[in-house]
Amino acid sequence: MQLFETVVSNLGSRFTLNLLPHRRQFYLSPLGYYLHAPVDLAVGLRIGEDYRILPFSDRYKCFASVEQEVLPSGVRFRCQDPELGVAVEVTFRAAFYPRDVILSTAPFCYVTLSVSRLPGHEADPTPIAGHFFLAVLPGPHFSARKLDNGFAFSGTFRPAEPGLDLRLPEEFAAGVPAEFAIGSLDPEPELGDQRVSRAFLLADQERVTERFVLAGYCGAELFEAWGERYRFKYSSFFASVEEVLSYAASERAEIERKMDLFDSLVLDSSLSRETQQLIAYALQTYLANTFWMTRQEQDWFSVWEGNRLRNSTVDVEYNVGLFYLALWPELLEITLEEWTRHEQKSLYGSYLAHDMGVGLTVGGQQTYPHPMEVEENSNFLLLTYACWRFTGSERFLSENFGLIRRLATYLIDADTTGDGTPNIGVANPIDDAAPTAQYARAQVYLAVKALSALAVTALMADRCGDDELATRCRERVARIRQTLDAEAWQGDHYSVCIEREMDDLVDAWTGQPLGSGTLRGWDAYSIHTANGLLYPLLTGYRPEVDYARFRRDVVNATRQTLTEYGGTHTSVDRSSVWISQNLWRDFVAASLGVDQLDLASRYWTFLVYENTVGRGGCFSDAYGGPALTFYPRGITSIGAFAAAAGLSVDRIERRVSLNPVRAPLRVPLLPLADWDEGQVPWLEVDLVDGELRVRLQNQELLNGMRVLVFGNPWK
Repeated sequence: MQLFETVVSNLGSRFTLNLLPHRRQFYLSPLGYYLHAPVDLAVGLRIGEDYRILPFSDRYKCFASVEQEVLPSGVRFRCQDPELGVAVEVTFRAAFYPRDVILSTAPFCYVTLSVSRLPGHEADPTPIAGHFFLAVLPGPHFSARKLDNGFAFSGTFRPAEPGLDLRLPEEFAAGVPAEFAIGSLDPEPELGDQRVSRAFLLADQERVTERFVLAGYCGAELFEAWGERYRFKYSSFFASVEEVLSYAASERAEIERKMDLFDSLVLDSSLSRETQQLIAYALQTYLANTFWMTRQEQDWFSVWEGNRLRNSTVDVEYNVGLFYLALWPELLEITLEEWTRHEQKSLYGSYLAHDMGVGLTVGGQQTYPHPMEVEENSNFLLLTYACWRFTGSERFLSENFGLIRRLATYLIDADTTGDGTPNIGVANPIDDAAPTAQYARAQVYLAVKALSALAVTALMADRCGDDELATRCRERVARIRQTLDAEAWQGDHYSVCIEREMDDLVDAWTGQPLGSGTLRGWDAYSIHTANGLLYPLLTGYRPEVDYARFRRDVVNATRQTLTEYGGTHTSVDRSSVWISQNLWRDFVAASLGVDQLDLASRYWTFLVYENTVGRGGCFSDAYGGPALTFYPRGITSIGAFAAAAGLSVDRIERRVSLNPVRAPLRVPLLPLADWDEGQVPWLEVDLVDGELRVRLQNQELLNGMRVLVFGNPWK
């Protein structure tokens, strides 16, 4: 594949490599994007007096041919050079493995180089002698010191853009002190001129491989939450960049085993190559946005909203929740706990703040210009429910039921007309859409989301013994459903909103009246209609709606909104395509028995375009609207495995359901994995003599669960 911008990072540590080979640029930071520095990185080989490197530097000649592919753990470059008669692979991989905190947060990246003879040159018996090397020129603001196996560079990392306010603590206003290092994983490398190299001899063997490492470190308390200062979680395990390098070397075999296992879960599936690449690409962008901090054994975890820099935006994490439920539910529980401190009050009751604050200082007030009361309350309730059913843990539910009751009560009271659909607090996060889809009263998208949120709140109220709330929620669900059936259904799809007139409608951004007349596109097709149904369906619970109509809606809306890169918000408002919301729509469709998963090829095509000749920014969520770059929401794509399998999990009812939407199929069932043992169940579906054959690998991991396949008990 052609060269394009990528990022390689770790969970919560902010150690980030931003690779732009198509522009001959390379950025590095122990503190993440927006606090990065350009680095002249020369990585390649020398044979005799001939040097060949990747296109991150002008110091030497580049390989004649360079292609790249993304991996869940990073990026691989495949190079050829006919003049030297060699093929070279260079791989940048950052360790990630679910629920292994030390490995996943360790701030380093392996750089692996391997050389082989070009096809057609294998018969040449002449040995090829040379050196692999990794060399950096970080600029005059960094001081270098020699290590046993490499070099460390210390300096101050400043905001990369003039005027960019990252809300750094006052003492770091001029920048944050940190360091990075290069080294060899094997002892006694050749060191010189900020270069680490190792000799190789390619004789009659097929391939020779050497491994290097890039690492970072910052021990400063640079993150502030609620007036308390936090440092990186990894500083609890490593006291210096030298200790990080030592860990990367001493634990290499185990780290690579876990990286290989995790990579294989994506790459060995039967999902399309484009879907695999999309998941891998989105994962690295997500990781680059994460903060895992600690203070006196108290952890903080949050996720920047890409170039918007807001911490743990509720509606973004609503989509990212698929990642947590599949791989690391404890991170969702930490986030839910943090959100409980961001309850806001209004005349109509309690609502959740849109975000936790911007940059490196958080706590108390959102930074988004206006609230999204119905949206964020619904998102919180749906995530809380999903976390409860996926994990089987009732602690958060029982300890925070008072907040759950208050947020649900707001949803009930947000209807002042009697039809059940919310008509106050209805601004939503589709903030580049026309008023009809963004803040109209009685939106169908929000009505469905509120219906789902209240339906699952009734189940949570049952569990916590609040019969009154459960009854009120179920009554409101029935009323909303009645209104949807009677007023929103247009014969082959649901309308965008029920109220058609803009009279008395206020612009959510300016606070000014919008005017009068009919809302343009009120009866259009929308990709967002069924958004709120996904989490209940992923637990096997079906809120009371007309599913035949929702199937027709998702199919027809997809057709009516589709562009080269995905569906626009509505068939009338064609201003923007949001990749994450298209993915979400596709997963809802799969839960309804409709296979649209191959639309991912359109989304991947857009991302490659955007990161070659477009705006860049790795996972970019929006085509046609304001830039949403370095955006974490793309990890929504991890839901493709569950969607293809038709997987639902309920550990309260101890039930697993599988309703695969295609054959042949081979996908991992990620929420059911035993990560400590490195065991993951796989679903395999084949069509044999006109009959579907379903197999489960490692099915012992499902012991104790009632397994249903197409509604029938699994034998």
